[in-house]
Amino acid sequence: TVEMWDIPTGKVLEVIRVSSEPITHILLSRGNDELYLLAKNGQMSRWTRIRKAPVRFARHRGDIYDVKISRDGLVASAGVGREIYLWRASSGTMVRVLSGQKFVVDNIAFTPDGKWLCAASWDNTVRCYDLAVPDEGVLVHTFPERITELAISPDGQRLVVGDSSRTIYLFDLKTRALLKKVSLRAIPVVFAFTAKGDRLFIGGLEGMFCRYSMTSGQLEYSPKLPTKAVMTITMHRKEQRLLVGGAMSRLVWISPKTLEIQAGFDIPLKLARNCRVTAEGKELLCNAHGEGLMVMDLEREQLILKVQGDFGRALLRTSDRGLIVDYKNILWKLAYPGQKTSRADAEARQGMTLKGILLTPFN
Repeated sequence: TVEMWDIPTGKVLEVIRVSSEPITHILLSRGNDELYLLAKNGQMSRWTRIRKAPVRFARHRGDIYDVKISRDGLVASAGVGREIYLWRASSGTMVRVLSGQKFVVDNIAFTPDGKWLCAASWDNTVRCYDLAVPDEGVLVHTFPERITELAISPDGQRLVVGDSSRTIYLFDLKTRALLKKVSLRAIPVVFAFTAKGDRLFIGGLEGMFCRYSMTSGQLEYSPKLPTKAVMTITMHRKEQRLLVGGAMSRLVWISPKTLEIQAGFDIPLKLARNCRVTAEGKELLCNAHGEGLMVMDLEREQLILKVQGDFGRALLRTSDRGLIVDYKNILWKLAYPGQKTSRADAEARQGMTLKGILLTPFN
């Protein structure tokens, strides 16, 4: 690959995949619209800039820890470093950098209206940023131990934070007042609200899975799951059942009403860190940090394909029913299933194909 950088800003403008061999020499034309490349095997190639070429998000300095997208198409990404980057999904243009935290940020969440962004940092603090105001955000709370998860209710009124003290904290997002603390059997790892926001499902270490009522305050547990950690909770069939996974080579169906384990199926991953059901509800995509990405047929509970590669933690749905993943610390649109795309066509679009899936930049 060849990367093109903007010197004044330090942004990556293009990442060009041109050869399977190492590149030894490059020459850029005066108009910056053509690039001549010589590979180690002696092959010469020419790259021509496409009109209105899509802009790719700049590379993070290390792993991407969390990515979220607002309803109006603003993408927030947090990784190694204390900065949070805001991008416009339609163009890939960086809009703003938030740097109110003092240490690494690893959990972020937009309010439903997209006007605020809350972030948890390794300094045990949560800050919320008014995206219409250029400031360093408002400190919500400093927690006694490491923050493990954070989420905002669908109505935008409640902020829920979990930490390593086996506790979840409920805040009034408007006043930032602490409303309640709830003790758990294990450290929380993942939250999932129902669409109405009346129930919160919580997965954690030691195979913990439970349901918390946001109205009554009742906490109910399911039977302990056979895993060291529950890491992903996916709603399916209009919340009629939950698909739960984690540090195990298996996904299980759980009833959201009774919390009983109904069934399950094996997966070709040692862990499922993040899973998403496609818009049609027929297929499931799961990724495991550093292990790869898989696509499953949910109706048959069979593997469709597995792609090994340096996929990260990000896997989320966009408003146009697409999917976002991070591959080699760059954010991409993932197209699956779709029309067959040759490698040449994919590279002409500044994208790539990996064993049946198409990765393209935001455009």
